[in-house]
Amino acid sequence: RVRNNGAMKEENIIIFEGRYSKQAIQFMLKKNSIMCSAVVAAVAGIGIIVVSVISYMLDLWVFMIFLIPLVLMIGLAPIAPFIYKKQTIETIAPKQIIIDGDMKFINITLHKSTTAIQKPFNCLKRVIDYGEWYYLKFKFPKLDGFVCPKEAITQGDTEEFEKIFAGKVVRKLKKEHSKSAK
Repeated sequence: RVRNNGAMKEENIIIFEGRYSKQAIQFMLKKNSIMCSAVVAAVAGIGIIVVSVISYMLDLWVFMIFLIPLVLMIGLAPIAPFIYKKQTIETIAPKQIIIDGDMKFINITLHKSTTAIQKPFNCLKRVIDYGEWYYLKFKFPKLDGFVCPKEAITQGDTEEFEKIFAGKVVRKLKKEHSKSAK
């Protein structure tokens, strides 16, 4: 219940807090690995082009040695989230997600206490139901999404959640999910 101008009104709030299963953590690491690879490939690709053009224009092919770290960056980017698993999870896994029943905002608090994100409800592109968890996928500029474990609902329930996001929930079959986890 929330007090609004002196009157009490009933407000549906869904709160996710808690731990993530091993499958959910692997899913988050894989998603982060893909995003990290794309960003590093784009940045390193620009660097490769710049170094190649400068080497060609100055006829100093010794500058091509600078391509080695750029190529190494592209090779290491996909495995970096798995190497630094604890730091990656602290950065990308929400500690708490609060969805207000008025459908105005989704508040996300990450494990780093200084990081809190408030997204307007209309920025949510879709909700993907993977069975054990929901994956909130946002529109640009937040290209990635957030995992909400069903077992971590501390206020509200899955029926209320799906009612709030009616029309945006997409269910993934077990077969599709197991393919994406590999």
